[in-house]
Amino acid sequence: MSRLSDVELIERFMANTLSEEERAIFADREQDESFKALLDEAIVKAAGRSALKQQLKQISADYEAPAVTTKRRSIGPLKGLLVAASVAILGLLAVQFFLPKSLSSDSAFQTYYKPYPDITTQRGSVDSTLARTAMERYSKADYVGSIQAFEEVASLNKLSPLDSFYYGQALLANQQTNEALPFFDTTTKHLLREEATWYFMLTLLKTGQKEEAISLAQQIADDPSLERQQEAAALLKKLK
Repeated sequence: MSRLSDVELIERFMANTLSEEERAIFADREQDESFKALLDEAIVKAAGRSALKQQLKQISADYEAPAVTTKRRSIGPLKGLLVAASVAILGLLAVQFFLPKSLSSDSAFQTYYKPYPDITTQRGSVDSTLARTAMERYSKADYVGSIQAFEEVASLNKLSPLDSFYYGQALLANQQTNEALPFFDTTTKHLLREEATWYFMLTLLKTGQKEEAISLAQQIADDPSLERQQEAAALLKKLK
């Protein structure tokens, strides 16, 4: 059997069709940074597509389905990651149907803002013990504790782009808006760069920098390749 390319291997992993031999190859390739970057990108894109499908189902269910109580089923690590990433996207996509015709900067922030879920723990993307501690606290909504751990990571000059993103998230969730701004890195290419741009724009709104926020939202709305394009377009209509 010819060796699969990295892209083919990831596609089969996402479709859950890896053979036992391919699983062993996949586990070995996960040690390679370039392979991990491809995998992370594929997961985030899949989460965005999943979010759109779930949004349509949820809107339909809200209007048609009666409330029922169901037993909670366990889900695999990949599905758990996709759901976690999708939840944040779904919440922000849905609000465009119910917003008033115009919003103040602060109201727009309150409407569109929601802490981004931890997608690093399940993927094993955290590089240090301190950063792992910060993320564990973040996942439990212990934002003060998370900030304290991230401060220690920063003091050692070991903040990765993902660490910075979640450091900013913890600060934003703890209402330390001005302090959060520098941590949403929109220039370095990393797994959550697009999300960093979105949250940077929301933080600009919260700090009263409306024109700068509108300019950034327009850039997002003008790029059809971005998952946040429709949200940004809807937000712009409410701000202008």
